[in-house]
Amino acid sequence: MLDNHSHRTAHNSAIAFSRAATIGRPRFVPMVGDSMTPTLKDGDFAAVVQTETYNFEGLYVLEFLSAPDVYRCAAMGPGKIRISKDNERYPAHVLTLRQFEESVAGQVVAACSVIAPSLIDAVAGA
Repeated sequence: MLDNHSHRTAHNSAIAFSRAATIGRPRFVPMVGDSMTPTLKDGDFAAVVQTETYNFEGLYVLEFLSAPDVYRCAAMGPGKIRISKDNERYPAHVLTLRQFEESVAGQVVAACSVIAPSLIDAVAGA
């Protein structure tokens, strides 16, 4: 499983996501850090819908030690899910399906690149 040090580095994609998100309705969450580069970059937004299980290969929000984060997830055979970051500097891990289902908070369905960050900062500060 993940150890606290490898999960909580300054470069991880820290996102604000609540398990209480409305099912079926995407929530846009900001990406911080380089762990999912080049797919999701620092400052991008991920559209996330709530899920309670592995659906298919893709990006998921998993919560470990109360810290939600985005991972690329792929089935490895019966009952095993490989979780990894797109940035190769971060190690991959293997979870059982049960561990995955205990940790999953949502699935990324879309990404949005920010063209004018200063406008978002201006609107957020208003």
